[in-house]
Amino acid sequence: MPHTQSKEVWYFNELSEKAKDRARDWYREGQLGYEWWDGVYMQVEEAAVYLGIEIATKPCKLMNGKTRYDPAIYFSGFASQGDGACFLGTWHANKMKTTIELSAEFPTDKELQRIHTQLWGVKQEFPNATCTSSHSSSCYSHKRSTSLEAVLDEDRDYNKDECEPVEECFVDFMRWIYSSLEEEYNWLTADEQVDESIIANEYEFTQEGRLA
Repeated sequence: MPHTQSKEVWYFNELSEKAKDRARDWYREGQLGYEWWDGVYMQVEEAAVYLGIEIATKPCKLMNGKTRYDPAIYFSGFASQGDGACFLGTWHANKMKTTIELSAEFPTDKELQRIHTQLWGVKQEFPNATCTSSHSSSCYSHKRSTSLEAVLDEDRDYNKDECEPVEECFVDFMRWIYSSLEEEYNWLTADEQVDESIIANEYEFTQEGRLA
């Protein structure tokens, strides 16, 4: 026959510290199932514009059968060997914004400013230079899983070594993307943010900190 069971439940603030840690672990394992990186991707696309980089897009099938096009940024993280980030796209020297424009938008980001300065130096000598990043491996999503091809000037010869500063900037920008993603992830999973989300959603737990 049907019967009713009753059990005691606790809100997060009522748990012991040990039980709170278990509740936090539960939240971190399963409650970041949404696309939390969207805000970072928007920042990456904005930074890319100032650097003169056009990030490619990738198709994303939606539940309603339609297709959305997202920036071609890939990453894995954040605690395993081989973790990292990469993007597909093309740099155009003649599409770079000025240093003043970049600094106005990213006034405290010294690494982004350094990358811009290095690319700007190439632009001064090769104003029509380009560099394209394509995926060389579908199994990984880090800076070494891409193939870079720089073209400095189609009308005159140049030393292949002269392409290295541009390629280094691409790799450094990928590192910057990964650092930005890691910073956002660490913020979202910090105790303060996790506690706030658990409390706001009024989750109920057993005395041991397991979801009731």
